[in-house]
Amino acid sequence: MFAPVSGSLSLIAALARLAMAVIMGVNLLFNVAPMLLLSGAEVLRGIDRATLETVAYGFFRANEMGMYVWQLFFALHLLALGGMIVRSQLVPHLLGWMMLVGAFGYLGQGAARLIALDSGGLDIALVALLTLVTVAELAFALYLLIRGVRISD
Repeated sequence: MFAPVSGSLSLIAALARLAMAVIMGVNLLFNVAPMLLLSGAEVLRGIDRATLETVAYGFFRANEMGMYVWQLFFALHLLALGGMIVRSQLVPHLLGWMMLVGAFGYLGQGAARLIALDSGGLDIALVALLTLVTVAELAFALYLLIRGVRISD
């Protein structure tokens, strides 16, 4: 849809979204592994329960960190998509600007959590940005469903 606007941004958006999906898929394994560890499988009978629970907790933490990694790729996708919306006449520019600004919520949250930065003020700003981008994403989807793209004559 946006390839005529910018082939390079369109490719960046698609690749970032693909990378995000792959990371999310791999990240699901970190939720399955604890179930296998704690299922009481015969092969694990020689390992004490406390060790299995500790390893299972490690998998849950890895899943949490994986979530922040995919957020970085989603932020890149939103930056590219927002830029293309702003450049195009296909949908309202306001949605593009909201995505561009709001993408920094995903970028900030992902980066802050990965480097273990914890700040109340930062969290409030990130929630505001994430709210803005969520509204933009929903409005974009509804706009496309209800109105469709603008076609120039």
